[in-house]
Amino acid sequence: MTGARARRAPDRRGLTAASVPAPGRVGRAEREVPRVPLTRPIPEDEAAGKVKAVYDDILASRNLARVPAFWKAVAANPDYLEATWNRLKTVMDEGRIDRRTKEMIAVAVSATNNCDYCIRSHTDALRALGVDDATLVELMAVVDVFNGTNAVASGLKIEYEPPVPAEGAR
Repeated sequence: MTGARARRAPDRRGLTAASVPAPGRVGRAEREVPRVPLTRPIPEDEAAGKVKAVYDDILASRNLARVPAFWKAVAANPDYLEATWNRLKTVMDEGRIDRRTKEMIAVAVSATNNCDYCIRSHTDALRALGVDDATLVELMAVVDVFNGTNAVASGLKIEYEPPVPAEGAR
């Protein structure tokens, strides 16, 4: 058939190339395709062995009613799930840096990396730790300033020189 679009089977989201509007012809909300993980999430009722043990630890240690989507998505590789969960627990535990500061760093890095899931997850954690809107805006202002000045320093290839205190200054 000339001029006719070839029919394609829908992908696992139920979309075909023809069902996705062309950019610029519709509003942004209509143009966005729903996000689905690229791996099959492992539901809690299907978890067994190592995956179940990690899920149980996530629920107990974070006092949650259900396992977050991130962990279900990476559970396709139980060894990676376990290693990542253990690493996160180790890093986020109280240490020389308090939990609130660590969550702020997580939000800042997530914003810089444009990870919507991570921004929302760590912002929820900050909210639970008592952080208000004004503090979140201030945090994003810090991210804004340093992403910008980092880009300038990097783009101009400015070499760092340690500060030299004025004579008599401590």
